[in-house]
Amino acid sequence: MIDQAVKLVVDVVFGLIVFALIGRFLMQLMRAPFRNPIGQAVIALTDWVVKPLRRIFPGYGGIDWASLFAAFVFQMLWLLALYAVFGCWYS
Repeated sequence: MIDQAVKLVVDVVFGLIVFALIGRFLMQLMRAPFRNPIGQAVIALTDWVVKPLRRIFPGYGGIDWASLFAAFVFQMLWLLALYAVFGCWYS
């Protein structure tokens, strides 16, 4: 039972960050305004990781590479966290 609780916490934490990063990427790709409450929440959740990455991965061709790279990295960290906790790929 404790393993289900740990998996839930890991899934919620990493899922929220990954989906916010993908949402930020899609909102910038579609040129959606960030002045609405959803846009402000996405900015608040992702600015801490995207801004430093923009020095390494600047936007090119209207695509925010920093957000896309951060989403990929956090997805890998999500899988590694599950592997570290359970010792195998838990589904």
